[in-house]
Amino acid sequence: MLSFKSDHPRHAFANIIRTALFRAFRYSSTLQEFNHERQYIQLILLYNDYPVRYIRHHFRNFFSHLSIGATYFAHIIQDEHEYLQLRHQVLAKVTPGEHARASRIASQIDQNKPLTTTDSLVKLEL
Repeated sequence: MLSFKSDHPRHAFANIIRTALFRAFRYSSTLQEFNHERQYIQLILLYNDYPVRYIRHHFRNFFSHLSIGATYFAHIIQDEHEYLQLRHQVLAKVTPGEHARASRIASQIDQNKPLTTTDSLVKLEL
């Protein structure tokens, strides 16, 4: 985690917060786990000299991006079922990295050469 006092471009600090929250959201299978990770992220940011207002601002931006529109996630989603529904919606969206990977794979497929399997009963063509 970068110290807020380091000599990096300002957008790097915002990206760190957004990435940490997004990873916590994607990898936390329960609301309790996510809240624990969110608190841990806040503590690490405070330890690395991030201002409280800056943290709150970027947390608010993250949650508004998830269509929650509130500063504190715990006040909006109290129910595990609501969290799981929102998480399912977010995980169903393709991330820019996944989209780039799929595009790269698609561009590498040779359209002139059909793909075949070793099984003579099954032929697979694109």
